[in-house]
Amino acid sequence: MDVVVIKRGDWGLLICLAAFASLASGCDSRPHSDKPSGKVTIKVVYGGVPVRNARISLDNAKTGMAVAGELDAEGTVTFDEVFVGPYRVTVIPPLPDQVAVAPGMPAPELEERDDIPRKFRDLSTTPLQAEVFVEANDFTFELKDAEE
Repeated sequence: MDVVVIKRGDWGLLICLAAFASLASGCDSRPHSDKPSGKVTIKVVYGGVPVRNARISLDNAKTGMAVAGELDAEGTVTFDEVFVGPYRVTVIPPLPDQVAVAPGMPAPELEERDDIPRKFRDLSTTPLQAEVFVEANDFTFELKDAEE
């Protein structure tokens, strides 16, 4: 059996080596970093035209995990890490500017948008679903009015 002798001045080196070994072995300070995840890209269109200036939310009811982001000028959003599993997808108009609301006063309403029908704005009514896998995941959602 080999014995390693550490001199008084070598503690800093030992701490650095231990930290490196910890990182190299896969320790990660991010919560749930051990769960498999995949990259997700979502494109949203209405009548063939990209939906812009809206918020996308992916919610997993089983795990309680959720991610959200803003659609860009092409109607696309990308999430680099989304945990594997089934998600419900909502598309929400931008929130109004933050304004102080006096107690007892109603909260400001969301912007009315013809290109985001109401059923896509709520988890209980959205028909949009995405199953995320470890590899790259690309989804295109065509929003349609209720009567279509």
